[in-house]
Amino acid sequence: LAIYGVTLIKNAPENEKECQKISERVAFAKKTHYGESFYVIAKEGTNNVAYLSNPLQLHTDLPYYRYKPGVILLHCLIQTKSKGGGNLLTDTFYIAEKLRKENRHVFETLSRTDVNWSDVGEEDGVSFHKIHRDPMISLDKYGNISVIRHSIPQRDSYFTVGIDEVKPWYKALKVFVEEIYMNAAHLKTQPGEILAIDNTRLVHGRLGYEDTKDAKRLLIGNYLDWDEIHSKLRVLGKSFEK
Repeated sequence: LAIYGVTLIKNAPENEKECQKISERVAFAKKTHYGESFYVIAKEGTNNVAYLSNPLQLHTDLPYYRYKPGVILLHCLIQTKSKGGGNLLTDTFYIAEKLRKENRHVFETLSRTDVNWSDVGEEDGVSFHKIHRDPMISLDKYGNISVIRHSIPQRDSYFTVGIDEVKPWYKALKVFVEEIYMNAAHLKTQPGEILAIDNTRLVHGRLGYEDTKDAKRLLIGNYLDWDEIHSKLRVLGKSFEK
C-alpha cells in the first residue's frame, strides 16, 4: 500500500465490522460527516453520488477536507450480478509526472491554480458545509508531488483567480482527465475482498450497475490517516528489531 498506493486483502470474513477491525489494529478510523463507517449502497435522496448505481467518475474522496483521509478501505459484502459494478483505479502520481515531463504547461497550470472544493448538504440528519482551497496537484517544498485532489461533483465552478487563468485551467483539466481514463486499471471486487486505496495518490471510480431484489450491491468502508499508518509501521519495525 505504501509503495504502490493500492492493495487487495482477500478472504476477509463477510461481516460489517472487518474494516473497523483493521482500522483499530492500525490505530483508529477517521470519522467524517458521513460517519465512522460508511455503506456504499444505492439509495434514494442521497447527497453523495457514490450512493447511486450510476457510473461513478474517477475521483479522490473528500477533497474539501484540508486533511483529507489518507487511505480508503472498501470491503465488498455483496457484488452485483450485472456486468457493471467494477472498480477503476489510476495512479495520478504517475500521470502528474508524465505531464511534468511531456506537457509542462498543463502540469504547472494544475499545480499552481487554486480550486475551491466543497460539499454542502445533509446526510442521515447531519448538515454540513465544507470548503477547502488547493490546486489539483499539490507539491511539497522540494517540488515533489504530495497530494492529488480531483472530484468533478465536489469542484466549485467559482474560481478565486484572474479570468485569464480560467480557460487554460479547463484545457489542462481536459488533458488530465483523458490521461487518467486512458491509464485506468479495471477490477471487480468480490465478497470477502477489501480494497485499500491511497486517497492522496490514486483516483478511483465505478462502472454503472443494476441491483436486483436478490442482490443489492453493498460495500462498507472506513478511512485511515497516513500519520497513523506510518506510526504503526515504525512501532512494528522497532518490535521486530527486538
